[in-house]
Amino acid sequence: MLIDLDAEGSPAEPNEARCDFLFFGAAGEAEALWFAPIELKKGSPNAFEVRDQLQAGSEIGDHLLPPDAPVRFQPILGYGGVLRKVQRRRFREQRIHFRAATAVPRRLRCGESLASGFQVPDFDAVSG
Repeated sequence: MLIDLDAEGSPAEPNEARCDFLFFGAAGEAEALWFAPIELKKGSPNAFEVRDQLQAGSEIGDHLLPPDAPVRFQPILGYGGVLRKVQRRRFREQRIHFRAATAVPRRLRCGESLASGFQVPDFDAVSG
């Protein structure tokens, strides 16, 4: 399931930082749920701005998911511009928190498969 946080009726508060999308998916009943706040940038992203947006998305997702649900968490940045060396270093230093988990945003170039963000070879076959 993909939730557009910019759409009318989204769970995001108006005029507050948020990422573009929340992704929820699972490979089967026994699998933990995947949760990914996703931010998309046309140009060259700023690590600090993206961190704030992904963190806000993580907090929204926390309110939507049952507190005892097993969750695999991976924030994702999709971008189309160029990442300069200083920005690549800043992205490696950023941490997004979700419950007890902490993750570095996975960077994907526009056009790359979402599956590569989760490092699951057959993620495209996942339903949900």
